[in-house]
Amino acid sequence: MRERARETARTEILRAAEACLSELGPDASMESVAARAGVAVGTLYNHFKSRDALVETVLRARYEALDERLRVALAPPGDFTALLERFVATIFRDFTEHATLFALLLHPTRVQPRNAGHGPGVEIMLRHAGFVFDRGVAECRVTAEAAALQRELVVGCIRAALLWLLVRPFDARAWHEAQRRTLAFVMQGLGAR
Repeated sequence: MRERARETARTEILRAAEACLSELGPDASMESVAARAGVAVGTLYNHFKSRDALVETVLRARYEALDERLRVALAPPGDFTALLERFVATIFRDFTEHATLFALLLHPTRVQPRNAGHGPGVEIMLRHAGFVFDRGVAECRVTAEAAALQRELVVGCIRAALLWLLVRPFDARAWHEAQRRTLAFVMQGLGAR
């Protein structure tokens, strides 16, 4: 019972932290998170050793949710084109729902330091894109030699479109149009129909 209450409190804290970060930006304080969650600031420190640890946990939870969404979206059978369409649509839907939070990663005083190489969100996208391109190779739509590079190029196109969107005021129509154009660009580049 006590463990369940602790887990419920942690979930509420993470929900409040994401909302505060989305609304207040990278300067959201532990006090604002505690107030939003309806707990004392000390309770936050019982769950997270620092503000950075809390922010890191929020981002990791968001990336894990994207990973699960992609897994579910790509689970039903489909050909290469159908899988690629679901892949792009799922990423855009997830980023649209959490655009403000992801925009924080572009802020000059980022909420987390940038490491060399791909970040966790890109690694997740590349892993699932690998599944899609494995299907493309199996269907002889993509050569095995080209698949790794094409996977990176597709994820790079998606990232570029998302970055372009994230630095602009949010407009749902623009996000939908960017998704459509990104998919069309990727399909044309791959010679897929």
